[in-house]
Formats: sequence, C-alpha cells, structure tokens
Amino acid sequence: MRIFIFLMALSCQMAFGETYLISSPNDLVKARVNFENGEISYGVTKRHTHIVKPSKLGMVLRGLGDHSKNLEMVSTEKTQKDETWKQVWGENKFVRDHFNGMIFSLKHKDSNVLMKIEFRVFNDGVAFRYSWPQQEKLSYFEIDDELTQFRFSWDDEAWWIPAFQDNRYEYLYQKNRLSDLDVAHTPFTIELTNGYTVALHEAQLIDFASMALKSWRNGTLKADLVPWADGVKVKATAPHRSPWRMIIVADKHKDLLESTMMLNLNDAPAIDSSWVYTGKFIGMWWGIHIGKFTFESGPKHGATTENVKQYIDFAAEHGFKGVLVEGWNIGWDGGWMSNGDVFRFYEAHPSFDAEFLGNYAKSKNVRLVGHHETSSSTKNYENQMVGAYDFLNRHHIDVVKTGYVGTRLDKNEWHHGQYGVRHYTKMMKYAAERKVMQVVHEPIKQTGLSRTYPNLMSAEGVRGQEYDAWSEGNPPEHTTIIPFTRMLAGPIDFTPGTFDLLFNDWRRDNRVHTTLAKQLALFVVIYSPWQMASDMPENYLKFPEAFEFIKKVPTDWEKTVALDSRIGDYTVIARKERDGNNWYLGAITDENGRSISIDLNFLDKDSWYTVNAYQDSRGASWTTNPYGMEIYSTRVHSNGLFDLHLAPGGGLALEFIKE
Repeated sequence: MRIFIFLMALSCQMAFGETYLISSPNDLVKARVNFENGEISYGVTKRHTHIVKPSKLGMVLRGLGDHSKNLEMVSTEKTQKDETWKQVWGENKFVRDHFNGMIFSLKHKDSNVLMKIEFRVFNDGVAFRYSWPQQEKLSYFEIDDELTQFRFSWDDEAWWIPAFQDNRYEYLYQKNRLSDLDVAHTPFTIELTNGYTVALHEAQLIDFASMALKSWRNGTLKADLVPWADGVKVKATAPHRSPWRMIIVADKHKDLLESTMMLNLNDAPAIDSSWVYTGKFIGMWWGIHIGKFTFESGPKHGATTENVKQYIDFAAEHGFKGVLVEGWNIGWDGGWMSNGDVFRFYEAHPSFDAEFLGNYAKSKNVRLVGHHETSSSTKNYENQMVGAYDFLNRHHIDVVKTGYVGTRLDKNEWHHGQYGVRHYTKMMKYAAERKVMQVVHEPIKQTGLSRTYPNLMSAEGVRGQEYDAWSEGNPPEHTTIIPFTRMLAGPIDFTPGTFDLLFNDWRRDNRVHTTLAKQLALFVVIYSPWQMASDMPENYLKFPEAFEFIKKVPTDWEKTVALDSRIGDYTVIARKERDGNNWYLGAITDENGRSISIDLNFLDKDSWYTVNAYQDSRGASWTTNPYGMEIYSTRVHSNGLFDLHLAPGGGLALEFIKE
C-alpha cells in the first residue's frame, strides 16, 4: 500500500463553531464539515464551486430524541487509503481505492448515545455514513427518520424515477427541475446549472432501509427511508451502521460511468469465489413474453423436456454457457401472480425431466439456469431454501434467476424496506454457501455488494426490454439514460439481443423501439457478467452475421472507457476484454440520428487493429427500416479517429482485433 500525505485543515477556529476540511487526493473535491451550536452539517465543493451547499446531518431515534441537535463533539479521527485491488469480475480488472477521510464521534447530550459519522473524499466524489458503536446506553433501537439533506439550486435538473410505487423500479426516467419532483429512487442524477453532473446513491446497503430522496424545499433533497409496515424505518441492535450516502461528482456526463466509488465503499470478498464465472445464456424468456410459450402447463408450455433439450443443443453449438428455464416447477397453474405460496422449488412439473436435462446440459458443457419465481412470498421461499438449493446442486445448476413479482413482499412490506433488504441479503449469502450465482429480478437496488459476494452477478431493477413485448414499449432514449442512472448501481439484467424487432406473428401491436444494430451495441453499453441473449434461436439463424457479434462479445472486462456521451441523447462506451488484446465498442442514440467522431487513443498505444463493424446502414431507422445494417471490416491505428454513424433509434457495435 502506498500512503500519500494529504493536507487537511482541522479544527479551524471560527467565531461560532469549528470547520473541518477534508480534501480529495488530487485536492479538487472537498468536504467541509461544520460543527456549530451542537449541530453538524456538511457541504461539498469541486474547484471551489459549490456542489452540495451546507446541508443538515442527523437521525431521529425513537424515544431517544433528535440526534441532529444538542450534540457534543467527542473526538475526531483522520483516515486515508491508497491501494489497488483486483475484481473477481467486472468492468475493470483493477480498481484503485484512494481517499482521505475523517470520523466524527458525537454524543447526544440528552440521551448520552454515541453516534459516529464517517466521511471519505475520493477524486470522484464524497461519501459518508452513520454508525452506532456498542455502548451502555444503547442496545436495541429504532430509527424514525433520517435528517440527511442534499442542498442544490432550485433550478438544477434531475433524471429520476418515482419511489413508493407498486411497480418498484420499473419506470421510464423523467427529467425535471428539483423543485418539480416528489420522491425519487436512487441512483438519482442531477445536471447542475454550474456545469457539473452529480449522482446520488448509497453503497453497502445491509440491514437498513433503502434511501429514497424527497424534494423538501426548492433545491433541497432529504433522505426518505423506506419504512416497515408498522412505520418504523430501521430496527437495529448496536453496533449498527447505515449504508454510505454517496455523491459522485463529474465534470462531464461520461465521467459518471467511470466512477468506482461504490465498489470501493464495499468490503473485499467474504467468500471463496474461485467457482464464480461469467457468461452468456439463452432461454424461452422472450417466447413467453410474446405469447409463443407459456409459464403454465398446456399446449404451449415452454419448459418441456423436448423444448429445453433443443435449446441446450443450440447453446452448445453456438458457445452459450447457460439455458434459462422458466415455468419448470410446480406452482404456475393457477393465480401465481397473486399467490406465491403455490410455488414448490424442488418439485418439477411432470413435463420437465430435471435429472435428464441437468445431466444432458452438463455433457454438452452447458448449464441450466434455474428460476425461482416467488411472487413476493419470501416466507414460502425461505421455508424451502434447503430443498430448493439441494435441487439446484443435484442437477448441476450453478446460476439461478430469482423473481419477486408483486407490489409488496408477503403482501405487506416494501421490496426496498429493511424487511426486503434482510431477505435479499439472506438469499445472497445462502446462495454463496451453496456455490450458486444469482441474477435477481424485482430486486432491492444494487449498492456494490457484488464486490463482497461475487456470486451476486446482476439484477433487474429497471424497466427492461420485456416491456417492448406487451406494453407501449421503451422509447429509443431509454437506454441512453440508463447508463447514467440505474447502471451506476451495478450490473443489469436488461436482456438485450432481440432480432425479431416486430414479431408480427405474435403481437402485431407491439414492437422493439430500436434498430438491429442497436441491439448488438447494448451488449457493450449495458453491462452484465451473466448476459442474456433474449431472442429465440430461429430468429438468430435469420441473421447469422449479426449473431456472430453476440457470440464473440465478452462478459468480463480488463478496462472500461467512457467516450463521448450525453444523458438522454447518446452513449459511447469502449471495453477491453479481460486478459486479452481486443477491444469492443458500443454506441447508441435516442430517436435522433447522429454522426460522432471518436478518438481511438483508448486503444493500446502505437498499435494497428482490424475493426469488424456492425452499424446502421444509410436510410436505416427504428421506425421505417429497423433491419438496415451494414457489416464491414477496416483497418485503423490507435492514433486515428473513427466516425460513427447512428440512425434514429440506432446503434453501432465495433470489434477491434489487435494485429
């Protein structure tokens, strides 16, 4: 570990209080913590420009008072770190954890309860969290409110989705002035009028309520903890701590995509991860959504031995590592969406020969991807944990997709309250013990826990591509917003790769709102270590050249570089394959066509590459000519430029093969 000495102005005596200045390693970002008249507040600047104006800190503990006032500063402690660590898998193989920090110990004068607030200042932003050490005056306690504020200007604009809604996180993003919104989920991204872009989120969410953001007054956001059904926000026993409240500060939109703060705020792996791997999988998922197959038994039942065997054969022939099977178990026949207690997670439907298919997939070097739909009945699921995971292990299933369809867990609790957080954490840890990787749908939002538990591969928590199958669909701009909002929380199971964009044989009134080239580009732009190719085999065989890109694109990366991007308009991302020499680039746009010139200096210095390009053809458009695509090869040097042509609703995928 290399330790860097940093300058920190401590205990600057002022007429009315004390100010503590904590600077980032590059001295550009600063957190200013002020303690005055028994109250503590903070502010954030970059290059001496206000990012977060002086804002309140504190908690309200039931029966123990308002711990934002009448505080005594007991002590302060400086912290710092500079080390580089290796990811088990991810968008970058190596991550530098470099910060300066300080821990403030505060005693509430009325209750004598000790509370700590720890700050860490990175080059890409600021994080802080609350903690309550073990102490004589505090054992079990309840939190009624978190008083943390984030003060901005009233006319700053944010990209957001609403919180406290029945459809969890599955909404289209809106852009509004801070003064015009109500309560929002995080990640929450703000375009400041001073030119900076800020993302608010939380890291290491364990045994705490998820934090939403409530518009409090003009430009002020307040932490709004998701409550239990009885109204309590957090139920805790000391020692206990909150998640990190995280403020990413970016000079340009694209800089948000390269922040590693969330991962650095989580702990090193807690498990042996030698068995964890990444890959791509297929399944009958899209066929079910468009109506070719059904979850339920009957003439269109998808999860039959014959159907699954055909998918295994296709996966083996084309290099996919997994086949997702949904509707395989008992419980799908009869009101499953409103009654999750009907599901049995270790009892296969008679049409699904689990023993044969598990062994057959293994013989083909493919694995079945399990599916546990709970319909939000967490108690039913937890009661079957041992049997369910015995079933997975017995049939060589080492990846499981879990689902929590429903508006409340066990018909009573929010998915993203402490009740839900505890359940998702319990299942993540148990899956790790049984050496099973997880792809979670209807999840709690990701907060970087995949660093500590690398078996947590990806999560939905977004309005994904399934909405194109049976609703008005996702507009072209949707995927140009996701990288700067939901994707900041971690890997996404968005399910790209639909080639039959119109599916007129099944649902003539629905369609996918992209070009074919954009579907390829999404495999680079939207990251998942277990990435699903969403469409059915017969549709991939209609476009064999385009299908080659899906087969080749990696799911684990050495390095990721965000290129020219603007939220809601276009996104360009380049990634280098892990332990290899080749690069891949994805570019997508909204409903407007664009021509963008990019500098190739992200490639290895002084090197030549053969480029295989998959781009929208001239005249292509998501509305009138979605299949128009030009596939060609050319040769480039790393000191050159490359022109990207993107059709309306389109995209471009590039493979750079080092010579």
